[in-house]
Amino acid sequence: MDLKIKIKNKTAHISYLISLLYAFIIPLSIAFMNILIAGFCILLILFLFEDGNLKHKFYEINNRQKLFIAVGFLIFVFYLLGIIKSNDKLKALEIAGRISSFVIFPFFYLFYKEEIQSRIENILKAFILGNLIAVLICMINAIYLYNTDSDAERSVFFYRSFSFFRHPGYFSIYISTAFVFLYHIYIKSYLKKNIIPKLIIYLIATLFIVSIFLLSSRAGFLAFFIVLVLIIINIFLQLSKIRSKIFLLAMLVIFISSWIYNPRFERTKNNVENIFNKDAKTINKFPRLILWKASIEVISENLITGVGTTNVSTNLYKKHKIEKRKGLHSHNQFLEFFAEFGIFAFLTIILFFIIIFIEIFRRSSFLLLNFTVIIITAFMFEVFLEIVSGGAYFVPFFFYLFMIAYEKNKIYDSLHKKLYSNDT
Repeated sequence: MDLKIKIKNKTAHISYLISLLYAFIIPLSIAFMNILIAGFCILLILFLFEDGNLKHKFYEINNRQKLFIAVGFLIFVFYLLGIIKSNDKLKALEIAGRISSFVIFPFFYLFYKEEIQSRIENILKAFILGNLIAVLICMINAIYLYNTDSDAERSVFFYRSFSFFRHPGYFSIYISTAFVFLYHIYIKSYLKKNIIPKLIIYLIATLFIVSIFLLSSRAGFLAFFIVLVLIIINIFLQLSKIRSKIFLLAMLVIFISSWIYNPRFERTKNNVENIFNKDAKTINKFPRLILWKASIEVISENLITGVGTTNVSTNLYKKHKIEKRKGLHSHNQFLEFFAEFGIFAFLTIILFFIIIFIEIFRRSSFLLLNFTVIIITAFMFEVFLEIVSGGAYFVPFFFYLFMIAYEKNKIYDSLHKKLYSNDT
């Protein structure tokens, strides 16, 4: 075999292994994620040296896929332009580097499409496994602290004390995503006669549900609740036996109850009620509302060009007497993006999601629908793009799930029909 072909095959296989490892490490280590992103960049350079036929790669994808890549690239360009107006250009450059995911992963997919397409489910499984290990370590750590530390309280099982790999909000978003991927794999493995895989999937799903409750992130809880409702409706509409429908409804009621009686939800509910009653004391203790209001004021005064990367926090301090602390932001990715770069940037990110929803309905892609719902929910409560835990997690999955022309969708639909028409 020609040496050039051997090298090409080798780098293609390495691209798959790095994708696998990257998906696995997302919930476990930011530092290792950064190392692997550097690995993706090296593979891109190697491809250009080996092949260099970038134009041909673009001809292989359809116009909707090209538009999707172009809009993602435009989001990255806005962050580059935002450096010009930034008061902290070094920090702005660092953020733009994180947003480079919008360039790295689409091109990586184009260059190594065959490897990713043929093994996408293994990449999803690696992400599930990474989350499972993270959850188990958090649970073991909490049990250990509770039993060995005399000062430890029940709080070691909840929120930040429980989640030491990531902020609870981001970790719960990861787990919600892993749950969706697990459901996708569950549909494909359900018809196998061996009951062991089914029991393992049920056990992992139960651990994920329990961990969502323990993490107690309101944004994560909401995202998980929405996708769980979508999954239950999806199954419910295809079930033929009344007892199966009753079982699913019971599951939904149990989950809603666990949410309602979660202490953090109780406090949120009381705060919302007081806010509707215009209780000023409560409003002042509900920082997200103050930040959202201040962000809208910043946007209204800088509608066209925005204030630039890293400058939103300074403007938020000016608008309201918010406690000055490091990393203050809008706690809403849409508002933050609008405030930073103006109305054209905001319309760009809206277009990004419109393209995705058009493709969801064209392909009837239930997997992509659930993933998109999770990301939009995260965007509503966090500035998700600008940190490694956010952008570098969702961008590759978005592009992989969107770009891959799933012939498997037809298989998925037929399995769905066969599965639930034979329901007993």
